[in-house]
Amino acid sequence: MFRALGRLCDAGLLRFEDVRPLLGDVDPKVRRLAIYFLGKAIQERGPRALSRGELWRWFVTPKSVIGWSPHRPGPPLTPEVEQALRIALDDPDSYVRITAIQAIRDIRPLSFLEILEAMRRTEPNSTVQSNLEIAISAIRCGSRS
Repeated sequence: MFRALGRLCDAGLLRFEDVRPLLGDVDPKVRRLAIYFLGKAIQERGPRALSRGELWRWFVTPKSVIGWSPHRPGPPLTPEVEQALRIALDDPDSYVRITAIQAIRDIRPLSFLEILEAMRRTEPNSTVQSNLEIAISAIRCGSRS
C-alpha cells in the first residue's frame, strides 16, 4: 500500500482523499506514513492540488520562473489538510506528532505558528519539543522573506 502511495506522490497524483482513511488507522506507523506522504505531496505540488483536482497544477512551473522562494510560507492549506495536520499534532504517538511537525516545518503555514508555540509549552517529549522549536523557527524565518 505504501509503495502505491509513494508512486502516486512521486508522480504528482496523490490526493488528500487517498490518505484520509489512513489517518484514523489504529497502527501509528500507518498514521505516520500517511502524514509523511501528505506533507511530501503538499511540498511538491501545492496544497490545493490535493483535494481540488488539477486547478493548482498551473502554479508549479511559474513559481520557479517568478522566484517563489522555498523559504516563504506557501499558499494557504485547504481546510481538510489543515484539519488532518491538527489531528496528527494531537496524536498519542510521538512519532506521528514529529512527522506532522516536520511536514508543517517544510510547508511553513503561518496559521500553525500559534498552535506550535502553545504545543511547545505543554509537550513532555524532548524530541518532539526540539522538532517544535525547529518548525517554529522555520515558520518565523519564512514569514520574514
